[in-house]
Amino acid sequence: MIHQLLSEHGIQPKHVSSHKGGEYHSPCPSCGGTDRFHTWPQQNDGHGSYWCRQCGTGGDCISS
Repeated sequence: MIHQLLSEHGIQPKHVSSHKGGEYHSPCPSCGGTDRFHTWPQQNDGHGSYWCRQCGTGGDCISS
């Protein structure tokens, strides 16, 4: 679900790890940081969660 939302904004996350069910990096939709936006699509019963290491934006699809 979280990657569907990113895709609607033209952002395609890159798979970087199998940690926490799969970790992806992409540009941050809030601050524009190039690869500091981390997503874990399998967390929260498949709804996903996210966190930007640059601006600190974070949460899940429900709170986004």
